[in-house]
Amino acid sequence: MTEEDYEDRRRQLDRELLTGIELLQQAHRVKVQALEDVRRPSPGGEAPAAAMPAPTPPPAAPKAVRPRLGSGEALDDIETALDRLGDEFARDELILALGYRPSRSTLHRSLSFLQVEGILERVQPSSGRSPARYRKL
Repeated sequence: MTEEDYEDRRRQLDRELLTGIELLQQAHRVKVQALEDVRRPSPGGEAPAAAMPAPTPPPAAPKAVRPRLGSGEALDDIETALDRLGDEFARDELILALGYRPSRSTLHRSLSFLQVEGILERVQPSSGRSPARYRKL
């Protein structure tokens, strides 16, 4: 492994860590909001119920393919997810930001379209186990 390969992989791992931390923070905010909702008195002035609802689990890594999307929905979702990513990202980071795993062909077609439109550029082609990396323009 060259020094450059090591540095690239290290940066990728750091980005994945930040994405994971962001997902945990979002899950925490949802749980805190649910706790605060239980604590607030109801509009009639009654005390909150003693029993708390079961905690919601944090969002899991997307595994399932989203149900069939209408024309352009996946592309719209991908463009929205780009706002939650850094300037440079890999496919797996985009899938985490989407919250679901689109079909491989849909994802590839959308990324290709965004490159043609000048929204993205591929900065590193995929190679072996290293995914392609993209940069927002």
